[in-house]
Amino acid sequence: MKLLLNLGFSLGFFLLVGCTHTVSYNSSLVRNSGFSMVPKFAGTLGIYDTPEEAKRMFRGGPESVTGFALQLNVPLGELSEGAATDVYGHLFNKNSEKIHHISLVESSKFSAIVHPTIQDFAWRMNQAKNAGFAITPQVKMTLHFEILGADKTIVFSRDYASGWVDGASYMVNFSPLESVDDTVHKTLADLMKQSVIDMEGTLNNNPSITSTAVQNQVGILREPVTAALSFSNLKVVSYQYDSRTLKGSLSVNIAGHGIEARDWVVENIGKICSTKDVLLESGQEEKTGGRFRVLNESIRDGILTIEFSAGYNSN
Repeated sequence: MKLLLNLGFSLGFFLLVGCTHTVSYNSSLVRNSGFSMVPKFAGTLGIYDTPEEAKRMFRGGPESVTGFALQLNVPLGELSEGAATDVYGHLFNKNSEKIHHISLVESSKFSAIVHPTIQDFAWRMNQAKNAGFAITPQVKMTLHFEILGADKTIVFSRDYASGWVDGASYMVNFSPLESVDDTVHKTLADLMKQSVIDMEGTLNNNPSITSTAVQNQVGILREPVTAALSFSNLKVVSYQYDSRTLKGSLSVNIAGHGIEARDWVVENIGKICSTKDVLLESGQEEKTGGRFRVLNESIRDGILTIEFSAGYNSN
């Protein structure tokens, strides 16, 4: 009981003492949220926000009695712009460029233009969920997402509301506001995952929204980018394969290389799978590469890890 009282006192003390924390955009927190790094469209994506939106900042306390003396600063413009570059930009094989003045943009320059903004941001420190002995930081926001056509008019618009999203609970934290960072990034990443699905559907089903100069480019890329990469300039960090489950993973250090490095990794997964007994049809390896399905891929500190299932048959 004494220990619980001491913990409760410490917890209350650090929430009563006023302090301020400013969230900074962390690219790795978004990129490691399960997004595909594979480009699906040709050309360049324009990421648009106005100069005023780029400077938008949330400054305020929590929507809770707990932590009422705390102050959080969240650069909403910086977060939406940075996450949009990491999430939407990788869908295009020439990546993305930022746009702050839409009236000055040549419509033929981009395959598509997106306009994401963070709205209705709020946060709180929820102590009631843990009987008062621990605190759960919570965040909520709305992602307003637009796609602009060649004439710069809005052709798709939707709001994605998160509701309250839980962060990691803790009993004592000497930097309570820093624990909100992960929750802010996770919430934004999850909302952008939803918008990616709508974005792909809109562009694939309505190719006419793009400019005439790029209409022949837009669409799912059918041919991967080729590259003369080898073990001499890409280091395989780890390789695992379970013959019982037919699942495996390949991790390669691709630091300093572009998207062609990812294509090289996938090509070699095909070569690996072509040697597995389950794929042998006439006692020989499949010369065109083995059948497999990518289950998941992630990149951290320059290490690309692709998990796959061998012998996948889509029929």
